Amino acid sequence: MIRQEYQKLQNGSESNLTAVKIKKLADIGFDFNPRGIPGNRTREARWEANLQALKDYKARHGDFTQCKKDDRKVVRIISKMREQYKRKQRGERCGLTDERVAQLEEIGFDFQRVKSPKVSDRRSWEERFQQLL
Repeated sequence: MIRQEYQKLQNGSESNLTAVKIKKLADIGFDFNPRGIPGNRTREARWEANLQALKDYKARHGDFTQCKKDDRKVVRIISKMREQYKRKQRGERCGLTDERVAQLEEIGFDFQRVKSPKVSDRRSWEERFQQLL
């Protein structure tokens, strides 16, 4: 509970944890971000793991345009990176630094979601059926 409240505070959200409470906890040696708990990695470690997952995905699929629904972790990462980029473009607070943007661009990450063609641009059912023959 304390770590969750501390994380909220770190993310700029409202928290029940005050500066006085944090000091008291720190004074007794409370570890707000223990490394030994699974899933409680540092932000840098999470970033590196996510970047590696994107690199692996691209190696398997060639790009990020056709996200496979069976690879939900990567779909979430892609979605998060695109949202973070939008926030950065609007000047809002986000964890996506210029260095991280450069790392994503280096692997060919596309920050804009590729939209499906307009209905008028799609071939008719009959045209597609004829291709099967």
